[in-house]
Amino acid sequence: GCVLCTKLARPYWGTFRDIYVRSDRPVVQDRLAAILGEIALAGHFEDLQRLLADRSRGPSRVLLVAATRRAGNRTRPGLGDDTITRFSDDPDLAVCVHQVLRRNRRSTDALS
Repeated sequence: GCVLCTKLARPYWGTFRDIYVRSDRPVVQDRLAAILGEIALAGHFEDLQRLLADRSRGPSRVLLVAATRRAGNRTRPGLGDDTITRFSDDPDLAVCVHQVLRRNRRSTDALS
């Protein structure tokens, strides 16, 4: 497991975010995006939106899609879904966005 992908790492959100934004190494971006995605809370929603919109981060942003949806929906029901839907035409994010939204629909249908 990833010790940095636990709630113990949450106080360092800002540090991880800043390193992620400054890094130009794809392997570092991927690892930090994975950590940010795992430790994100509703209070990180605005940061997550900005990170998803930053195309210079490339495909590492895929690792933030589910966290953005989760944080947004915890902020206000439907906000996360609406937010990630805006990225459904982004070449790096489109497949993941559709998978996350489809997975949500299936779990909602199973509860009905």
